[in-house]
Amino acid sequence: MPVIDQDPPNSAAALGGSLSDRLLAALKGRVLVASRENFVQIYNTFVDRRPGDALRFQVIAARRQKRQPIADPDERTLADIEAALQEAKDAGFLEDFITTFGDRLIGPGITGGGLLETAKVLATAGSRDTNARDSVTTSLQAIVTAEPFRNPLLSAQGMMIARRRCCRIVVQAGPGNRITGSGFLIGPRLVLTNWHVVQSLLATRAGPAVPAGAFEATPGSDTKLSVDFDFTAGPSDSQGGPTSIRASRDWLVCASPAHPSEHGAHEGQPGWPNDPKDLAGFDDFAVIELDRAVGYERGFYNIVEMPLPPLNGRILVFHHPGTFMMRLSTGTLGATPPIRQAFNLPAGFDARVLHDANTIGGSSGGLVLNWDMQPVALHQAGLRYFPIASEHDDAGRPLKTAEINAAIPIERVVAVAMGAILARMGERKLPTYVTGRNSLGLLEAKPLIGRLVLQDSILRARDGKVRIIIVRPGFSQADRRVLSRVGKSFTARILEALLPPAEHRVVCVSAERFRNDAATTARALIDAVGVGKGATSVPAPAPAAAGPAQNSSTELIDQVNPSAGAVRDLFIREAGNGVFWLVIDDLEKFNVPDTSTQAFLEQLYREIAVHPHLRLVLIGVTDPDLAALRGIDPEAKWEEQLASHLDKKDVESWLRRRLDDPSPEMTRVFAGALVSASCRRTPESPSVAVADMISSDVEPEFSP
Repeated sequence: MPVIDQDPPNSAAALGGSLSDRLLAALKGRVLVASRENFVQIYNTFVDRRPGDALRFQVIAARRQKRQPIADPDERTLADIEAALQEAKDAGFLEDFITTFGDRLIGPGITGGGLLETAKVLATAGSRDTNARDSVTTSLQAIVTAEPFRNPLLSAQGMMIARRRCCRIVVQAGPGNRITGSGFLIGPRLVLTNWHVVQSLLATRAGPAVPAGAFEATPGSDTKLSVDFDFTAGPSDSQGGPTSIRASRDWLVCASPAHPSEHGAHEGQPGWPNDPKDLAGFDDFAVIELDRAVGYERGFYNIVEMPLPPLNGRILVFHHPGTFMMRLSTGTLGATPPIRQAFNLPAGFDARVLHDANTIGGSSGGLVLNWDMQPVALHQAGLRYFPIASEHDDAGRPLKTAEINAAIPIERVVAVAMGAILARMGERKLPTYVTGRNSLGLLEAKPLIGRLVLQDSILRARDGKVRIIIVRPGFSQADRRVLSRVGKSFTARILEALLPPAEHRVVCVSAERFRNDAATTARALIDAVGVGKGATSVPAPAPAAAGPAQNSSTELIDQVNPSAGAVRDLFIREAGNGVFWLVIDDLEKFNVPDTSTQAFLEQLYREIAVHPHLRLVLIGVTDPDLAALRGIDPEAKWEEQLASHLDKKDVESWLRRRLDDPSPEMTRVFAGALVSASCRRTPESPSVAVADMISSDVEPEFSP
């Protein structure tokens, strides 16, 4: 590695001059750890971002070589780097350059590493007096560590983000037996926790010591598992206590057990294998799927697609210890030599990482962040160990027992579970805008605010987990009339935004076209598909006289079943290898007649619910117990309740997604002001007013 020559102690550069003079002098004798290639990249990156016409490294090096040819490659590299640093000083940006990239350039000098040496260089250069500079350097050696200075705003924001993404795991293991743990979001609906937290809900297929993926959830266990967000001390997102989300029916995504020596052990006193290498393959984690995709609003740590940081340094642990609300503990990752000896840890051991942040029962599954707010591990357990004779407490007494904590490195989870997580991840982000044509036929973009339940249900239906989506309107508290202009018919645009047209065919029809007989209704659906002459091959039932439908009548069933089956077959042909979506709108305005039409639609709905290439969206359903959907698997149906106009919480959620987790305080204040101003502008339709104000007044300020 190149070392810049040390200036003579009494040289002009060492004794005084400008800050850049003193900085260049302070660099003398420091090791530049960057290779020539890395230095060129760093230097040119900095220069390119600066205004003006500062020279790039290659130009500086070429001019220097022309003035003073050097044959030896290493000597030439050193001379070129010194020339570039001199050029930076002459151009007035040397101090900015070293402040920005010093930790990637400067290696150990007399003592210390890159970050420490950077601090010394900057502090030493900051004083004009030689003795004072020596004093500063001596002082820094006593108080400066390798921890870099941190941006308090980014740290505070990172902690607020973690607070929203962490949750308490609740397992109802039996009467009076509730198990709690901790976890955090790693996908829109995926939560990572410890295997031993949900162990009571799992069954194995091959015995007690099995590889990851050999577990299955016990029947009915989804009713015993839930997670609580916002179980925090202080204001929460729910503004009313914890937000409880139940597990999905097929909740287990993947899992890896704890080591057999840890099975059944109480946290704080788990076992530890005689050979730590035996922990390989026993990673003690479980990925669970929630019934709702809360990660779209709260955000999540995308561990399978983000770079994983090194396992060292200071940490923060977010957890729910015991019966406490969410708590934060600080500590340090890594094991001292005595601890490594006590646990017999071999070189390169990566099945666990040890840390000293305070935790108790309930902390299992807690999120471990480094101080750059990046997830590094999953807290697992506390370990009691017997130190070697040379380890003493602060009073110098030999330790008899001590405690240390263990965590599962995130990189272990990713190595084992990446495929399973990606298969259940779904869409990473939801759109913040949707594009469509207005009443004049012109393309326009509208902000997609709220409607997260609908968007989640569309994505689940796209993946085949849901077949029927029901959008129910809300009612005015004053006169119990159906709320208008709340975005009900905007549903069709949301569908188009989330469904790739190459794979999905969406056909919308108004309930106004459903008449008193099944024949007319069937013809309306056929016309909506727009198949032209091919439609004549679809048999429709003979028109029936208006009157109450007798669903038990064999004659009526014989009339509608062939037609419903034929219309279903038409939809299937239209789907091809993709998915056909039938969207029926305006159901709150036009009730389906209680005639053969109702019997026909009931049969058609049942046909759609069981076919993998068909989906149904019913918009405006007011009947709380829609007879046409009775008998259909509840898991195949998903409901959205448009109970009110857009409110402050909806706007906060949109801002977080639009700006990638801005300051919580900023979003709260801004959302409140925007909703208030919108309602004053158009009080009769707050939803439309909010959307219009964001489009006209807010979005232009976000765009570059």
